[in-house]
Amino acid sequence: MDVQSCIEAYCDLSKVVFRDENIFGRLGRVSGRFVKAFGGKPWFDARKFETEVKSIVKKRLGNADAPLATGHSLQEPSKV
Repeated sequence: MDVQSCIEAYCDLSKVVFRDENIFGRLGRVSGRFVKAFGGKPWFDARKFETEVKSIVKKRLGNADAPLATGHSLQEPSKV
């Protein structure tokens, strides 16, 4: 994926994964995240994260369980 595609995918993923349903609105979400972080709990649901990542992989590779890297690509240098 090119950088712009990655940014767009992350923005879409973050809207789903990091969204908290809270009756107190934005302030309640922020304070709820602080309480979770202070208590050592994650700020997001790992199942939602996995589902969204698999959705992105499936869109790009056609298989949600496809390997994300091959031996060949690991030997190539990163390009920015």
